[in-house]
Amino acid sequence: QRVRDHHWPVAIEEAYVARARQFILFHGRRHPRDLGAADVAAFLKHVSEQEQLTPSQQSRVHLALQFLYRKVLDLPLPPIPRGSRPSRPTRPSATSEVASSNFANARSAAAIAEPKSQTPKPRSELTLSPSYIPTAPALPVPKLFDLVHQAIRVRHYSPRTEKAYAHWIRRYILFHDKRHPNVMGPLEVNQFLTHLAVQEHVSASTQNQALNALLFLYKSVLQIEVGLIEAAVRAKKPDRLPVVLTRQEVAAVLAHLHGVVLLVSLLLYGAGLRLLDALRLRVKDLDFTKNEITIRDGKGQKDRVTMLPAAAKQLLLDHLQRVRQQHQEDLSQGRGRAPLPFALERKYPNADREWGWQYVFPASSYYLDRDTGISHRHHLHESVIQKAVAAAVPSRAIRHP
Repeated sequence: QRVRDHHWPVAIEEAYVARARQFILFHGRRHPRDLGAADVAAFLKHVSEQEQLTPSQQSRVHLALQFLYRKVLDLPLPPIPRGSRPSRPTRPSATSEVASSNFANARSAAAIAEPKSQTPKPRSELTLSPSYIPTAPALPVPKLFDLVHQAIRVRHYSPRTEKAYAHWIRRYILFHDKRHPNVMGPLEVNQFLTHLAVQEHVSASTQNQALNALLFLYKSVLQIEVGLIEAAVRAKKPDRLPVVLTRQEVAAVLAHLHGVVLLVSLLLYGAGLRLLDALRLRVKDLDFTKNEITIRDGKGQKDRVTMLPAAAKQLLLDHLQRVRQQHQEDLSQGRGRAPLPFALERKYPNADREWGWQYVFPASSYYLDRDTGISHRHHLHESVIQKAVAAAVPSRAIRHP
């Protein structure tokens, strides 16, 4: 968390966390505040010898320990004995080799003539010289859209919201000739929103989505207060009556549907589900004993329970038998892994192969997860249902547009 507060790249975050964990495990899981200078020196020496680090790499390890003690534990880094400090290699020249050889001979002759009588300096008095402490490396400034995606994912917004916000932020920047948002303010926001309403004739909901994306950019990403956006020409949201089909019209539509499309449509009509709510159903979300359906992470990130339509119950049971047989075949081929929400795959490593976590309406093909490299069978795409229903609607039976 402390590394993320600095908005450093992910590579530096992972390196600092890995070195801190390695330091703790090297000393038998002892807490760093209980370790001293000798422990730090032993770890630096061990890492340098085992991994054959260059002086610059040794300095990075020391920087990670500095960050651990000073920024995380709010403690000074224990002084390190001089023999354990990383040093930069210098390219020896011919004159320097001769000089160092003469100096070594003179020092050995002096040691024979006069034995050492100096007492070793106490360890507690050994401190780092100001010239040794390495300065923080010049970290690359995070890109704007990296910060946008990070801020959205920290708040667990949906992927569709993330895609829409990134789209409007990109259009806002391009509209103002690629100027950075931190040098723009309410005037530029008003100009962009006015352009959307006047020149592009967008709907009120589209303009509000663009406004929300820009407010999120300034308040949550750039930490800039833009104030009230009042001067922009706002698209007026019309008052429209909803289109409601009669029972006869619904029956005429359902009569032209078959298979999975019919089953999904029955759930939409009989249980009041949204399209994505139905397609994202897992097997464990269906309770045939109580005739209930649990919708997980619905609109507004809320869970709810609704009824299971009696007309769809037997069709669902027959459909799940076919899906389970397909799942068993996938498992025999080394697949059969469904994508899990958030970080459940780390908490429950085998849950993605369990029957309860499989989608009720799986897709016909696999896709490759770019982050994990695992082939998953996702749920059926919403366009499959939309196109099938649009093609099945009889034009003469339905009078509504």
